[in-house]
Amino acid sequence: PFFVNINNSMKIIPSINPAGHMKPESKNTVFCTAPWVHTHISPQSERRLCCVSKEDSMMTNNYLDTGGEQGLFAKSKDISSYKPLTLKEHFHSPYMNNIRRRIMAGEEIPQCEMCNHQKYSFQRYREWFNMQFHDKIEECFEKTNDLGGTTMDPISFDYRVSNLCNFKCRMCGDLNSSSWEAEIKKNNWDKDKPNMLKENKDIIETFQIDVVEQELWDAACKGDIEEIYWAGGEPLMYPIHWRVMEKLDKDNTLKNVFLRYNTNLSKVRFGKNSIYDYLPKAKDYMMFCSMDATGKVAEFIRTGLKWEQWDKNFREGVALAPGSDKMKIDLTLTLPGLLDLVNLVEYAEDVGVAIAPGKIYAMTPDVILSINALPRYIRDRIVKEILDSIYKYKDTQHALITELEGIVNDKTFEEEFPDTYKECFRRTKEWHQDLARVRNDGVDSITVEEIYSRDQEVMDWYNECMVGDEPADWYNG
Repeated sequence: PFFVNINNSMKIIPSINPAGHMKPESKNTVFCTAPWVHTHISPQSERRLCCVSKEDSMMTNNYLDTGGEQGLFAKSKDISSYKPLTLKEHFHSPYMNNIRRRIMAGEEIPQCEMCNHQKYSFQRYREWFNMQFHDKIEECFEKTNDLGGTTMDPISFDYRVSNLCNFKCRMCGDLNSSSWEAEIKKNNWDKDKPNMLKENKDIIETFQIDVVEQELWDAACKGDIEEIYWAGGEPLMYPIHWRVMEKLDKDNTLKNVFLRYNTNLSKVRFGKNSIYDYLPKAKDYMMFCSMDATGKVAEFIRTGLKWEQWDKNFREGVALAPGSDKMKIDLTLTLPGLLDLVNLVEYAEDVGVAIAPGKIYAMTPDVILSINALPRYIRDRIVKEILDSIYKYKDTQHALITELEGIVNDKTFEEEFPDTYKECFRRTKEWHQDLARVRNDGVDSITVEEIYSRDQEVMDWYNECMVGDEPADWYNG
């Protein structure tokens, strides 16, 4: 989730410039300013168009990558293919030039599949970039040649300098959480994964500190930054975050920067500094605070979360005028969270904020935390019941209601993967049961069985559809 209620208002007017490039006010519906103004790097030093682009990775595929594989342990590549690139090497490379050339021509490219087909959310990330940098669109065309080469440099940074994180969210993994990584190593689950091998980890960490953090620091010192998207890992645990924010504040350039955060909000202070001291000084800001349920269910989904502390930190941000407009609940819609969603909506209404929804993106059917793991008749029935309960909040929770209304168009795993979903379900259920034992689910917490027992059909599905050599007849019928 990167924005809320951003509508694409581009006019469809036949207009093509002399070079054959189609501007967004023409029929070019795929144009995005990101390849001209934005730069993203992952905790594994993989540079991308943005955080939801599908690309060929150098070393370790994430769940979006071309040729990638969904699940906790995605396929990994030989480390010999890993060569981290500096910003200059990447941004002005033949690869990026080709991207810009094709986008200017109005061509749909596979890297932008998530926006082209709205696979993550009903809102497209490109809409954010085209709105936020609308004043740069003409410059994009004027300063780019027919081969896609540009004289522009990025002014929007999404630098995830490490996977440092104190949570182990069940829909996450080692790529974005050092706590997940430590748990995997401790239990010897995937000891040979390239990004976790010490010799490779040392290369990545050295590059991130010596090159990536320095690039961000140099941009802050030059005063050229117009937007920073702080995400992670957990960005409020990054020392570089606090260094950069203090520098921008000291140089009085923070007033020129739009700040976006995606944070678990477990910590809002670093030494004597509070994030809430900096936000009012920025040009504008938006805080997306990760939360998928309330109370014990929230703590189950996001291992490491303390609900009462999160609630305190969140309300502190809301109290910061105009915090109710700037603070958003960043919802990743999971099956456990679905069964507590009405409670989360009631909480959001009590606090006076909007929920920014997103879905788990699954390329294979082993993601049983996805609501699409359910049979259609159960999934759609639950979603309808939720909509009936929360529709009275349609003016304040428009984004969530729109997302829920669109779920009926999503294929279930049974429909999308008819030949593999049964075995994937069985295998992945066993994995989650092992994880529950490792994390001592039920000891001062709640179990997935207790959550699913809130809906008898879900409980029956969970108990019966993945046992024995074949799923139960109940599920087949």
